[in-house]
Amino acid sequence: MLLLMKVALLTLALAASAAYGQQSTFAGQDGVISQLVDGDGWKTSISLNNIDASPGQYKLSFFDDSGAPMSLQTNFGTGTFVYGTILARGSMTIETAGTKVALSQGWALLETIFVVPGSSFTIAPGATIAGTVLYYRPPTVSRPTEASEPLDFSLAGKWVLPFDHMNGYSSGVALVNHLTYQDISVFITVFDESGNQMALDSFTLLRGQHVAFTLTQKYPQTTGHRGTVKIETSAISINVLGLHISPIGVIFSTSPTSWF
Repeated sequence: MLLLMKVALLTLALAASAAYGQQSTFAGQDGVISQLVDGDGWKTSISLNNIDASPGQYKLSFFDDSGAPMSLQTNFGTGTFVYGTILARGSMTIETAGTKVALSQGWALLETIFVVPGSSFTIAPGATIAGTVLYYRPPTVSRPTEASEPLDFSLAGKWVLPFDHMNGYSSGVALVNHLTYQDISVFITVFDESGNQMALDSFTLLRGQHVAFTLTQKYPQTTGHRGTVKIETSAISINVLGLHISPIGVIFSTSPTSWF
């Protein structure tokens, strides 16, 4: 029953995705956090906002790079997921502890239609929940910085990101295959400002898998150049996050654009 509801909503979302991007949502739609970091001075703070005039339930699940459940210490306890109810037009914030010495990274999935843990198959009815993700290193640690991104509600398979690798700057990209039933192929093409192809790459992203990399490390020929990164997939969608990184490690968000 839950799977059928998800499929029906996915069909609606696919129809809507031609007109709406990362920040557009509706009742019952899943949201993806394409980069989740904790430890080595880093924290991730996730603010969820209930847009509805009635209370809404949510489940936020954490996954590592391979797609396996990842246990994190948060202000709501330690575990592989957090769930609860947000008051009508209310909000709440889930924050990782950031106390680990080593860095953990992965991704997260927000659901508002799910089997309520511990219940006799009670299904949360689906709410309209938006959200923002904040990545930060507080001033008490080295290289303090912060960047924010909205939750990704898109179902697009083609994305484009600008990059500027002049004067020691670099770009980071995080990709997620949130599909639990399908491995996908990813195709990356890099162009300079004149439209000349600088790099062509492809790889497989397994179901539930997350990958993050720095463009200047993966494609060193982009160092000292500006241009465009085109990301495409063989599947219906891929989740994409872009970051701009200064020479001293200060991070800024870069929003990708989809096309059809």
